[in-house]
Amino acid sequence: LPPREFRTTEKDVFLGFILESLFMGEFRFDLILQDGGDLTPYKTAILENPEPRRIVVIHNYYPGHTQISGMCRPDESDIYRERFSMALGMLRQDMERIRKYDPQAIVVVMGDHGSYLSGDCTALTQTPWDEMDEDIVRDRFNTMVAIRWPDKERAGKYDKDLMINQDILPTIFAYLYDSPDPLKWKPEPVARLRGVPVIDHGRYCLPENLEKLKKN
Repeated sequence: LPPREFRTTEKDVFLGFILESLFMGEFRFDLILQDGGDLTPYKTAILENPEPRRIVVIHNYYPGHTQISGMCRPDESDIYRERFSMALGMLRQDMERIRKYDPQAIVVVMGDHGSYLSGDCTALTQTPWDEMDEDIVRDRFNTMVAIRWPDKERAGKYDKDLMINQDILPTIFAYLYDSPDPLKWKPEPVARLRGVPVIDHGRYCLPENLEKLKKN
């Protein structure tokens, strides 16, 4: 269990070990439910019984992305729009249960990729640099993040500088302990596309780097 409060001698050891181990994949799930049937009853049971306190990860496959064949189907946007509507319905049901059964829960809603609806509707592993622009890259890698904090005033002290998804966990620890100390464990914000910096030490540099590659 984590310490109930921080003392100088233990906070660095605890946070360093826990957060670094999480980022390195040392922790495993106690229970994993995967596709292969209707998982709704299991998810409902978990959300309606919040004790004991736990971390629950729900990976919803909707809206997903295109079929990444390298060619956009004529109705690609319509298919995505329908799947997006399904995702919103599922999310709405989950949030209603959380508000009813666990109103003090911290809820993080985030995507792990974009829609892939622009360009050739596929990943960018083989796309020539001169066919890329900022919108096409953003369509693959931009993700929305929304966090429901029970105490918005406390959260406002720690969540102002979220830049990448890996910032979320240290921010949650900062909120739980009401201390800025966990924020020092946020990773250096760096993101690359095929080796090319998109975010370099906290600075967004995709447009200028795309222009340099196109000129070369």
